[in-house]
Amino acid sequence: MKWRFIDTEIHSGAWNMAIDEAVMTCCAAGRVPPTLRFYRWGPPALTLGYFQKAERDVNFDACAHLGIDVVRRLTGGRAVLHDQELTYSIVMPHEGCPLPDSITDSYRVLSRGLAEGFRILDLPVTMSHPAPRSGKPGSSAACFDALSVWELEADGKKIVGSAQARRFGSVLQHGSVLNDLNPEMLFATMKDENPRRLERAKATFLEKATSIRHLTGCPLPWNELFDAFKEGFFIALERDLDAHFVEDDLTDDELSLAEDLIENKYATRDWNHRR
Repeated sequence: MKWRFIDTEIHSGAWNMAIDEAVMTCCAAGRVPPTLRFYRWGPPALTLGYFQKAERDVNFDACAHLGIDVVRRLTGGRAVLHDQELTYSIVMPHEGCPLPDSITDSYRVLSRGLAEGFRILDLPVTMSHPAPRSGKPGSSAACFDALSVWELEADGKKIVGSAQARRFGSVLQHGSVLNDLNPEMLFATMKDENPRRLERAKATFLEKATSIRHLTGCPLPWNELFDAFKEGFFIALERDLDAHFVEDDLTDDELSLAEDLIENKYATRDWNHRR
């Protein structure tokens, strides 16, 4: 099966989320093949889960003061601060999709590329055990304070946060590989009626989240991170899904659709504050 690999480099939060949807739409229509995309964020961005309550959870004044974009994702889950990381997205048409029907099982298949990337980097990272660790949800509106099944962990701490959505006739999985993390900045963007509860949530977050810097002593150079996870995904997806990659660019159709989505959806208050 022919796949594309695309590196769209650094863009705004609205642009990155619009491209995910544009690729999903074009992929479902058969205009582009399944796609693996790597991207980064400039300026840093806080993405909200599809069902997350923006006014309850986000300090918009602090985000504006810190120069942090806020944008709502298509996928569920809780808030993620995108800054010093590698972000990936995988898009496949739903019709004829070789993934398992179960979202959990498909999550395991696609996350093997992440595990291969950490193996190439020789870092002690493994997939989390499928048995639930606890019936308790995370303690805050932030994504990385809870470990889900088939996510990547180091010493029991979450190092990659991923989410999946099935819409527009496509399957999307995207996620963040943390090269470093900044809990002070993350929790400055959070809001809670009880400030002490927010402080407790930050302490819990530090117990449950980690980054490559915490494993190696310093963040890895971008090109080293990029090359390892690119090779890791190529190995895993070729092995598991018979994917054969061609490096490519976004099409004019995708770029045109993304521009429309930015203007009418991802850069609008109606979308980002909708809940």
